[in-house]
Amino acid sequence: MNGLAQRQRARCGAYTLSWREAGQGRPVVLLHGISSGSASWIKQFNDNGLTDGHRLLAWDAPGYGGSLPLADPQADAAGYAAALAALIDELQLVQPLIVGHSLGALIGSAYAAGYPDGLCGLVLGGSGAGLCHGAGGKTPAGVRPAPADDRDAGAGGLRRAAGGGLAA
Repeated sequence: MNGLAQRQRARCGAYTLSWREAGQGRPVVLLHGISSGSASWIKQFNDNGLTDGHRLLAWDAPGYGGSLPLADPQADAAGYAAALAALIDELQLVQPLIVGHSLGALIGSAYAAGYPDGLCGLVLGGSGAGLCHGAGGKTPAGVRPAPADDRDAGAGGLRRAAGGGLAA
């Protein structure tokens, strides 16, 4: 692909949401950070190593891009996760890999907690301090620290993660 996929919009349960998508195959849902949107994933959309064999979907979180805000102005991450679940259901995605950056990492974490059977794996970046620790300050099973080697970050690291079958 050269450029950015067209934005699509649909009613997903109680939500009106927009997203961009490219490729076919295993679904990978990309969740943007605050003050951003689906267009922030342009490099991933233009990486043939990701779009060949993967269906990339970058949503506009409620209140961003073409997505209408949540009805509850005091909504927390679980409220946004419910909207994400509605999009995944509407698009009939089966256990996608969820990739979240910043605000998207918070939403992705809430989605994984609320819908543990609704994803095959979770990749979080820039989520803020403390999110990788469970009760008692212990790291939950399956959570791996960020790579020390920058070659494992960015599109190349995501490509390897998407092809490697991450555990949730």
